[in-house]
Formats: sequence, C-alpha cells, structure tokens
Amino acid sequence: MMNGILTALLIFSVVTAAFTGRMEALSAAALSGCGEAVSLVIALTGMLCLWSGLMEIARRCRLTEALARLLRPLTRWLFPTVPQGSPAMQALALIHISEPTRRTPTSYAVFCLKKKKKKKKKKKTTTGPCL
Repeated sequence: MMNGILTALLIFSVVTAAFTGRMEALSAAALSGCGEAVSLVIALTGMLCLWSGLMEIARRCRLTEALARLLRPLTRWLFPTVPQGSPAMQALALIHISEPTRRTPTSYAVFCLKKKKKKKKKKKTTTGPCL
C-alpha cells in the first residue's frame, strides 16, 4: 500500500515538474534529499554502534543477569515455561526494561512473542514460547 502511494507521489511530482518546466528544481531537491538521507543513516549507525557496545559491556559485567534476577518475579509470571536461567529470560527482562514507558499494557516485543506463539500453535508445533 505504501509502495503504491509513494510511487504515485513520485510520478505526480515528475509529471508536474515536467509540465511546469521546473525539472531542475526537482533534480536539485532529489539530490539534496539523498544527501540528507545519507547523513541520517550515518548518524543512526553511530547510535546503533554505541548502544550495541554499551549492551556488550553490560553483558560482560553481568549487569544483564542482575537485571534479569531483579525482574524474575515478573518474567516468571509472564513466561512460566521459559527456564529461569536461560538467555531468553535475560533478553525478555531487557525488553521490559527498555520499554517501560509504553502506554499499552504489553510492550511491542511481548506482543510479537505472543503472536509468534499463536502462529506456532496453528502449525501444531511446540518448540517453546520464545525461541
């Protein structure tokens, strides 16, 4: 749906620029937009590397294990079939820590896990609720 809308906007802008004689302005705007997109990607990649590095430091310092132990009552209640010392339980604890301000009752990650579980039930395979 979005691909169709964006394609229609692109075609409309090219046709309008061709009829009004402003193809140079359209080319300049397209090139400037490409430059801004590259700058945005570089900035976001830097932030991703920073947070990935911080999480690796937290994992090596066993901070993630401590946080998982702190949230053990909540995660045990939400996911009773997941083994308590497993990496999946640590990941679930980190998801709950990273999304505390959501206004919905469950975070998006938990919603996705529940959806995945429903799909697995439909396929009649049971491989555990998370992985």
